[in-house]
Amino acid sequence: MQLSSSLKVLSVGLIFLLIVTLSALYAVERKGRLLAELERDNVTKQRDSLLLTIVEQKERIESFNTLGIKNSEQLTAAKKEIDRLNDRLRSSSDRLLVKAECPVSMSSSTSSGGMEHESPARLSSSAREDYIHLRQMMAEVNQQVIYLQDYIKTQCLR
Repeated sequence: MQLSSSLKVLSVGLIFLLIVTLSALYAVERKGRLLAELERDNVTKQRDSLLLTIVEQKERIESFNTLGIKNSEQLTAAKKEIDRLNDRLRSSSDRLLVKAECPVSMSSSTSSGGMEHESPARLSSSAREDYIHLRQMMAEVNQQVIYLQDYIKTQCLR
């Protein structure tokens, strides 16, 4: 009987040892699984954040390209209008009116005070070219300012 009782104690001890060992292994495995899940969640959040950043960057690039195209078209249209104005001024189909005062000529003092020999004031060809050049520069600067304002509104203030 003594042997049977010792065998029972040994069996219970082995079962207890087996249960403790399995519990410890389960705890270690559970901790490893929780750490792996936490790492997976962090990697998923990083991935989602990077994907969102990529989408936002693509949208910004598209917006930037659209802005550049729009302003380029507007500048081209302004330059074409200035070129048409220049052509009309050169062909004398249009005249450029400038507020100016022409001094009265004293050479014909016998005239009745009228300005019968006077011609209207006109720009010289170099002044006309300077005027056209200034108009072009103004159009370019105006478009650059509009472009930069749009750029700041759409790209920087998001």
